[in-house]
Amino acid sequence: MYRVLLADDEGIAIDSLTYIMDKEFHDRCEVRSARSGRAVIEMAETFRPDIAVMDIRMPGIDGIEAIREIRKFSPATVFIVLTAYDKFSFAKDALDLGVMSFLTKPLDRKVFVDTMTRAMAGIDRTREQRSRELSNREKLDAVVPMIESGLVYSLLLLDTSPDVTANYCNLLEIPESYGFVALLACGDVASGHENPEQPNASAPLTGSGDHLGNPIGTGIRLQKYYAKIREILKEYSAHAVIGQIMMNKIPVFIPYESAKWTISTGYG
Repeated sequence: MYRVLLADDEGIAIDSLTYIMDKEFHDRCEVRSARSGRAVIEMAETFRPDIAVMDIRMPGIDGIEAIREIRKFSPATVFIVLTAYDKFSFAKDALDLGVMSFLTKPLDRKVFVDTMTRAMAGIDRTREQRSRELSNREKLDAVVPMIESGLVYSLLLLDTSPDVTANYCNLLEIPESYGFVALLACGDVASGHENPEQPNASAPLTGSGDHLGNPIGTGIRLQKYYAKIREILKEYSAHAVIGQIMMNKIPVFIPYESAKWTISTGYG
């Protein structure tokens, strides 16, 4: 289905174009029309046409200015310009705005149909390309966590060669030559770890996380927060590599540009 917007100040021209669209393309197109520059801009804001057939001379806002405004919020719209005048005076502006084709009035039906067919074919190619890109991104989104887990676990277990590690980094587009591994541990605060100065508050938790209680239950609850945790860690470090949940822990590799990790305390 293609959304087609027809813009012409002459009612008979709109009727003629609508008739041709109905006869030639049947139910492949949803067609709407407008008879002024302002009306076509307002309609395009909600209709978001795939194709806009624009008369260059309309009362108030002319076709070129209308195209310029529509481009701001609907950059993918394909424009076809209709004119009964010498087109050279506005050809440069129209070409700068990415107009696909100029059609001269009185309109030749075959030329119009051929032009619309070409426009639809171009839209189909764009949609197919977009679909492939989304499919590839979907596949990549599914594969990247597996590659990240492979890198993290190989580092933790020290069972891989430098070449394999370099291949992982190339696949994940990690430019840094160094990094550190952190372990994010979650769980219930076990008894005996209360802060004596604040009886009702938990003390800062440090170490491996083995003192955290209910690791199995925490690991189950952690599953639903895993995607958000990945998102937060990626915001902190774009190349952060996050492993899968191990009980109540998530291993993380943070690439770093230096072999020495410096912590800034914020004091001069």
